[in-house]
Amino acid sequence: MQQLKKHCMEKKLRMTDERTYERCFHDNYQALCYFALSIVSDESIAEDAVQDVFIRLLHHTESFDNNTHLRNYLYQAVHNRCIDLLRAHARQVSVVPLDCSKPLHDQVHDDETESKMVRAELLRIIAKAIDQLPEKQREVFRLAYIDDLSNEEIAQQMNLSLNTVKVQKYRAKQHLRERLKDIYPLLFIFLKYIS
Repeated sequence: MQQLKKHCMEKKLRMTDERTYERCFHDNYQALCYFALSIVSDESIAEDAVQDVFIRLLHHTESFDNNTHLRNYLYQAVHNRCIDLLRAHARQVSVVPLDCSKPLHDQVHDDETESKMVRAELLRIIAKAIDQLPEKQREVFRLAYIDDLSNEEIAQQMNLSLNTVKVQKYRAKQHLRERLKDIYPLLFIFLKYIS
């Protein structure tokens, strides 16, 4: 029993470990920015909120049980920071952007917030799958579906034959279909949010 307890303690995530922190930042930053943007509707404020949370996370002394525990903490922290920034902004312009008819606690856990969290998580999964494509496929895919370039423009920009572009595009979609399985149809809905 003692050994099992020790093993479970070792698996906890500590942000004092530089590699764990960097992996956490890389895996979650983009999705958290998207989530924050859906709350504050201003890109710079959204990025500020997420950066503030990651700065605080550097000094977080408690460990997290697993990645799910960590992500729940991050979403809650980003949500709270966004609310703080909106309140600060509201004080400056004398406008209250929150729904004051319900307590803040209810606002944090409402269906709309949960929906935003789900969209942000889908975005994180999709962005990670795209990042894992082989380099040439990833570049062709991004140019085609994010930058909206034609096959001819991609071929010219990457100095590739038109046929190579078509093959790389096809292979990228095949890889993503395999990696994303059930959520593959959502890929093209979310592409405009991936930078």
